[in-house]
Amino acid sequence: MGVLQRFYIRAGGAEQVETVIRLSSDGRGIITGRVVSESGDAQESVCVLLYDTMGKQEFSGYRLIDSVFTDENGVFVLGPIEEGCLYAVYIYKSGVKVRQLEVKG
Repeated sequence: MGVLQRFYIRAGGAEQVETVIRLSSDGRGIITGRVVSESGDAQESVCVLLYDTMGKQEFSGYRLIDSVFTDENGVFVLGPIEEGCLYAVYIYKSGVKVRQLEVKG
């Protein structure tokens, strides 16, 4: 049995990370998620950005793929992502970076 999808997430302390993998017929994927407060309340209008790291360690070498704001339920959708690439997801609230995740497609 082969691997359908592999990804890596570097979670911070006391964070709960949930993932859903959906396969598409064209071989490209998307990242979906939900941003909530510490008390579990949905966070609306939070800026979420998806970068292709281009194999670089420094942010200055990243390429912006997609950017969205969360909806009234805190939900976001980013993409497309391709197999074998390392992506960085940055989450900003009120202009302040509150989280960074690394995801390998």
